[in-house]
Amino acid sequence: MMSTNQKTVILRSTSFILVSFVWSMSFLAGHALAAVDLRDNTSSLHRVPTVENNSSFAITKIAFIRDRNLWVHWSVDPSFSNERQLTFSHPVKSPKWSADGRWIAYVTTGEDPQGQVQTELRVYDVSADRDLPVVQFANTYTPLQYAWSPKGTCIAVGANENLRLYQVTDKQALTLSPPLAGVHGFVWNQDGKTLTVATWSTKRGPEGQPKMQLKILSLENNFKSLPKKPWISLPTPLQVGPLRLWPQELVEGQWSNDGRWLALSLAPGPQWATQTGLICVVDSKMKAIQSLSEILPQAGWMTWSPNSQALAWTAGGGTNLNHNKSLTWAQSPYFRPQSTQSGGSDGGLTWLHVHSLAIARQTDVTLQSSPYATSASVQHTPAHRPMRHASLYELSIESEKSTHVLTTPPPGCSDEWPMWLSGIQKLAWLRESPTEATLYLEDLQFQSTHPWVQHVDLPQDERHGNTSLSVYCIQ
Repeated sequence: MMSTNQKTVILRSTSFILVSFVWSMSFLAGHALAAVDLRDNTSSLHRVPTVENNSSFAITKIAFIRDRNLWVHWSVDPSFSNERQLTFSHPVKSPKWSADGRWIAYVTTGEDPQGQVQTELRVYDVSADRDLPVVQFANTYTPLQYAWSPKGTCIAVGANENLRLYQVTDKQALTLSPPLAGVHGFVWNQDGKTLTVATWSTKRGPEGQPKMQLKILSLENNFKSLPKKPWISLPTPLQVGPLRLWPQELVEGQWSNDGRWLALSLAPGPQWATQTGLICVVDSKMKAIQSLSEILPQAGWMTWSPNSQALAWTAGGGTNLNHNKSLTWAQSPYFRPQSTQSGGSDGGLTWLHVHSLAIARQTDVTLQSSPYATSASVQHTPAHRPMRHASLYELSIESEKSTHVLTTPPPGCSDEWPMWLSGIQKLAWLRESPTEATLYLEDLQFQSTHPWVQHVDLPQDERHGNTSLSVYCIQ
């Protein structure tokens, strides 16, 4: 039961939400719920109500951007909710929850005391209402790759071919080591204590291109130096059909749920400067490497099944999201790619069950005929990029004919970025219009579709995927 004071935590909502959001869900039964300590407008501190011993509730926490500031929304199923603004000054983007659901990492831009524009990574502690700096960079053009450890509160930050690691504590972000030079991408391993990092070999390939190596960086040596021995050296070039690619950047890496396979999205140069990449898989024993297909060299376009060794991705290169993109999947151990060949253009994807996915699919493609037709970044801002008109489809990987429409957006809208929330057995997605979007939530019966968060501004660059959305779930 909630007391009167606890009920007053519910705050009024405002009307404009910007760019992106992050989900964090924890599911607890028979215990007191962890405190979130969000303040109301009078700055008095309130805690999440406790749960009766014979009950089971779900807490859903969403970190999102409203009017260029960081906000957090949380709700206790079925009827208790709250939201609150966390930052008030510089523009914010790309929030990401820590593994324990306590910290939100985000990027902000602003001016230093000398008036120079800078990019900064910060973390916000929602349990103590505390905002801490992590690292600053001297310009706004520094692409940041950052990720929380899957265990604990260590955060890795890649920028300018340097890797930095920080341990976030109650009072500060402690530097674990000096910047490690020569790192061209990384992925946390499942133990939360090691990373797989991409470096270049001193030896050149047969055509003079640098050769990429994967090395394991361990917390045991306090991340002070890269190991000399590579885990594996990637062959150069990697080839799929007519595509030949000399990998130089590790854009994204994902481990399969059982830890037997590592999927890699590789680019032939800095991801902001390239229009095509390649997806491949490497086994955990480093005995097999297999190239799969061309892929857009950005994070967010591939995902493993949580219950099997099946990998799905949106295949196709080029920055034009309205052309040449198709849902593709492959299963271990042979990883023979199978494509839906929809005749349209596919976007974001999520696994629903062991053998089925939801995909954002546009079938009436009438725009540019070339996937490389829009190369200038301004073409991908909300005001300039071509508008998609996609619906969500459910597709079975056992039978391509087993496909049906999940959503039908009204004219002028597009349903994008589906995400299956297994803890509450519901599907979430964005319904985008030319100027804004609405977050929807529904089970697969689609009997009572309703908006969850309205007036969500569009992502600034759809090519980067829904990079600000992640799920935290303990069951």
